[in-house]
Amino acid sequence: MLAIKKGAASLFLPIIEPGSTKAPDKYTVVFTLKEPSAIFLATVPEILVVNSELVKKNEKDGDWGQAWLAKNVASTGSYKLKRYDLAIGFVGERFKEHFAGWDDKAFDEIEFRAVLETNTRVQGPIKGIGAYRHHPAVSSSWCGASLRRRRLVLVVCCNVGGT
Repeated sequence: MLAIKKGAASLFLPIIEPGSTKAPDKYTVVFTLKEPSAIFLATVPEILVVNSELVKKNEKDGDWGQAWLAKNVASTGSYKLKRYDLAIGFVGERFKEHFAGWDDKAFDEIEFRAVLETNTRVQGPIKGIGAYRHHPAVSSSWCGASLRRRRLVLVVCCNVGGT
């Protein structure tokens, strides 16, 4: 992220030297800051930790694996990508070996759907996908959620050009 100056790199370039971040073991990432930072802990969720060996293996023409990462996953999160479609959304499957472990209430899958059409927004709750409500954090958007069969479905509906 820092070396290619993409994503949230602008938040970290002033405080982290590219190449200074280390992973001493499979559960630890060490960030060495150039100076104390009041915002670092608040911005840590913007850091994308990836499997560097996997990314390097799929690097083409010095792109740091960007072309491969556009359609594949090399992350270390609690859910792994099962399906992705830019126009529809994505499905994440629980990563059972996650270092933090899981309790009995964990979802086996999570799905994020982007919905642009009004008819689809109306049909969703009717078919049991979820109750839609206004989302105050996102202008002109609606969202909903449904909990079925240990599966979480989040729906973000974009009301283009209206409220």
